[in-house]
Amino acid sequence: MSWEWKLEHCDGFVQMNHDQYLIIEQSGNYFIYAQVNRKQDMEDTFTLMLYKEPDILLNKVVGPKKGDERGTLNFGRPFFLQKGDKLYCQANFHLDCILAGNQTYWGLYKI
Repeated sequence: MSWEWKLEHCDGFVQMNHDQYLIIEQSGNYFIYAQVNRKQDMEDTFTLMLYKEPDILLNKVVGPKKGDERGTLNFGRPFFLQKGDKLYCQANFHLDCILAGNQTYWGLYKI
């Protein structure tokens, strides 16, 4: 899954590389959040996972595969991150199954 980033007011805190990673530039506490909206039934539950390199699972949320017109999954929680940490989100669904734009996103801010 490819994410579109708008890194506003992030100088000195986080940067993005070409592989869709967010790289932490300043150690500290960060609040990381995500939301995904399903627009159709799926064959399996839909899952969003937040990782820190090298493949350390930080958070995982699972949404329903059927029911309601749309299913939503989301999370938000604080993490202590070190300078140089590389974060990425991975999902088990195809882009055709989810609502894009401002209804599917993930990001962080320093607290």
